[in-house]
Amino acid sequence: MTGSLRRALDALDAAPEVRSLSDEIAETSAALRWHQCLRRRTREARHAAALWSATSLADAAGLPGGEDLAHRVVSASAGDDARWATWRVQFRSLDYLGTLGGVPDHTPPGQVAAALARDGGHHDVVAPAAPGVARQVAASLPHASGLMAAEGPTLVRAALSWAHAVAAVRESWDTSPLHRAPPAALGAALARVTLVRSGLEPTGVAVLDDPAASAEGAAALAGYLSADWDASLAWCVAVGQMVRDGLVAGRVVCDEVVAGRRGVATTTGPH
Repeated sequence: MTGSLRRALDALDAAPEVRSLSDEIAETSAALRWHQCLRRRTREARHAAALWSATSLADAAGLPGGEDLAHRVVSASAGDDARWATWRVQFRSLDYLGTLGGVPDHTPPGQVAAALARDGGHHDVVAPAAPGVARQVAASLPHASGLMAAEGPTLVRAALSWAHAVAAVRESWDTSPLHRAPPAALGAALARVTLVRSGLEPTGVAVLDDPAASAEGAAALAGYLSADWDASLAWCVAVGQMVRDGLVAGRVVCDEVVAGRRGVATTTGPH
């Protein structure tokens, strides 16, 4: 990581609103870590949170409705539609979270980005798997995978990797939106892996939505990608608020998994 990039990340992280959100996320996830659901049923809770995330992201992108994703998972109703692709990306991201309190995953970020982009149907962004795939991804998603691998403040890296993932795949999304996961699906998956691997949000059950679904969030994202400093800060704050709120939803997931009201066979409808 270049010195200028590290200074930029540190400067964003030093902003009081980003620091406060990072602290809230750390405290909330630390408390959630001891939920009884996460003692033995972490995978199930992560699965349920990913389903909820996929539904929220698909709805935010305005994708056509249809059968509930959880019902489709249970009935193996896979398809080539964008809503299923959105789920596929969220589900694949769970492979790279490692075990809660156990063995971490060390798959290189470039390979993670490649797998997630392919699962989202963005094959024209990432070449088919082959020797040197990490180099191919480095050419396609340089900032996203680089930020995942960098040292430094986690929330900022998660937010900015999300932004660059969106920038990398939105053109392919525009050409075929009915058969590819929306850009935010890839951004959310990369952010989830970054948050969990860093230990800021180790549970992996935060329910992620699209901060750019609002006019303010969309303006912040566009401004960051245009190198506007104030917008960069606004984007980091928007992602931080979403993760913080997603942890509240994550506790609901854990409560409902324990109660038998949420899982692969239960609804992912609105709450």
